[in-house]
Amino acid sequence: MRYRVRIRSNLATGLAAALCAAALANTPALAQPAQPASPPTPAPLLFETPTWLEMVDALTDRTALPRMFAERPGPATHGAYMLFAEVLPGVDQVAFDYYSLGDTAWTLSPGRYSPASAVKVPASLCALWTLKRHGLTARAHVEMAGTDHAYSGTVLDLIHRAIVYSDNEAYCVLMRIAGQREMREDCLPNNGLSDMVLQSLFVKGPNPSVGASPEIRFRQGSRSGTIPARPDPGAVRGCRDNCVNLVEMQEVIRRVLLHHEIDPQDRWALDPDDLYFMREFLFHARERFGPGPARALGDGVVTYGRFGNIPGMNVFENGLITVKHAGAFVEGNGGVVNVPRYLATASIPYFGKDDPAQQAARKLTSDLTEAALRFLKGRKRSGPLVQRDAGVPIPLVAHQSLGNGTYRMRATFPAGHDARIWNGRRLVETRALPGGIREFDLELADRAPLLVMESRRGGRPVGYRAVRVRLARPGLAGADVGDVPERENESGRGDGV
Repeated sequence: MRYRVRIRSNLATGLAAALCAAALANTPALAQPAQPASPPTPAPLLFETPTWLEMVDALTDRTALPRMFAERPGPATHGAYMLFAEVLPGVDQVAFDYYSLGDTAWTLSPGRYSPASAVKVPASLCALWTLKRHGLTARAHVEMAGTDHAYSGTVLDLIHRAIVYSDNEAYCVLMRIAGQREMREDCLPNNGLSDMVLQSLFVKGPNPSVGASPEIRFRQGSRSGTIPARPDPGAVRGCRDNCVNLVEMQEVIRRVLLHHEIDPQDRWALDPDDLYFMREFLFHARERFGPGPARALGDGVVTYGRFGNIPGMNVFENGLITVKHAGAFVEGNGGVVNVPRYLATASIPYFGKDDPAQQAARKLTSDLTEAALRFLKGRKRSGPLVQRDAGVPIPLVAHQSLGNGTYRMRATFPAGHDARIWNGRRLVETRALPGGIREFDLELADRAPLLVMESRRGGRPVGYRAVRVRLARPGLAGADVGDVPERENESGRGDGV
């Protein structure tokens, strides 16, 4: 009896609970008080020092040259690739104002143009680079046996023949001295040339690539020995011949010809005498730009560089143009030379394969170079220059997060200095605060802008900083909105840069 009662009691309890639940389900929910929205959590910022070519990419003027050629009567630029850089006094080093014909300076050469014999310059430098790894210089006497490109003589003679006389056989031997793997993994990437591929010999036949390097015997002074044979690492996928872009080809020339005026981290780490020989050979090389530079800049124009030419395809020029023999960088006595100078790199197409077409291509190269130089020498600078950080410190900090990926930044300049800040090539509007602080708002979101800060006194640049600002880890919890702490270094100044 108790058992039945207990069952009935449990059933009643269950029914009651079900009825209560149903009643609650049909009852409107009570309104809950609104909760304040949680403030967005800003991601921490990273302040990175950009590479040289990252700065060139972000700060090059890509519109001025196309606009100039479009507005002025004169030679057409169809099929042309052009990059110019004016060399100017910077802060403790030379600085550069870059101009590209649209995006052509970054266009890779395969299927579009050939650097031709202009690659004999980086090939010579990489041969010197490999020799230095073995404690040797250009004065070393080397012997290379084999059916292809056997040689016995000094490396200096090879470089002289390759650059001054454009000797293809000398170039082939230099490429084998340099070695394919050494160029790809050491020489080129360690000198800011990560996109450049040098693997083609200027020969016809079934095996026009460098391939393996044979054993090389050497002697220099009291030293003698061998550089072991090196295997063929295979061709680089997607690159049939030598593959370059104008930016990196011009970088080769910049680092050699302006060695004593650029920041030490950008210099070729080679024997000083070897670099002197390279500059002298580039001065004596033939076929550079034609009469255009002299017509644009006047008497006394001197050019340094290496010409290239593929009949029926393109003319390639790469060098430094100056109004006089700037002995400071040739003789290596240091300092910054304040004379008009321009780095110029261009590929100009042929329109035919006969001699008249070749002469027309060279004339077009000269005419386009003249037009560009006339334009640049009369142009007032509007964007930032490109150089390495130097001079008075310019600390940068993230002062406050404004939400939606926008930050309020503060840069501190010395009191009494003129301050300018660019976001890429765009001049940033800033608010002046006490203590030399310039405040501005910076949108990040999915971008990583490159900022350039320049401090000037008496019209002369005395401080330069370039920094790329990016979100460290999007979505990572950080400081509260409005409370992005300003980190300080030991001197008490913000050290975002």
